Amino acid sequence: MRIIILLLAAIACQCQLAAAQKRGADGYRKMKAEQLAGPSPYQNIIDGKDSSVVIIYENKDVIAFTPSKAEAPIHYIIAAKKRISSVNELTDKDLALAGKLLLAGRDIAKQLGLDESGYRLVINTNRQAGQSVFHLHMDLLAGAFLGKMCDEVLEDNEVQSILK
Repeated sequence: MRIIILLLAAIACQCQLAAAQKRGADGYRKMKAEQLAGPSPYQNIIDGKDSSVVIIYENKDVIAFTPSKAEAPIHYIIAAKKRISSVNELTDKDLALAGKLLLAGRDIAKQLGLDESGYRLVINTNRQAGQSVFHLHMDLLAGAFLGKMCDEVLEDNEVQSILK
């Protein structure tokens, strides 16, 4: 049951993102404000109340777990336990936390034997990057040739036609 709830929450975030993208910047800002008004989608995982995910790494500042929808053969979410909505909201006081997030990515990749074959750490920030969860996190992606980050840059009207 918890797996279904987490999957539905992830689908809801993606659907909200797609709908907000269709409405443009104002729709995205509204979706972001609504999500920030409530608890983080990751809070139950951080609090140990969600047994549907597999936690693969944890320390006092960072937690890493399986996503509800994998986007690569190997995919993990590495999240700060402190809720910071995006890189834009990091302050000088968060310097150590930002470093710990990156080091956790490195350590997990090494633990999984990905340090030689390669992996990608991704942090999406705001609308054009496709950020849909407003809690600082990285996606660790690996297990295949991931290709270029961007094969092409899309104009807003091209994005709109894809999302339809």
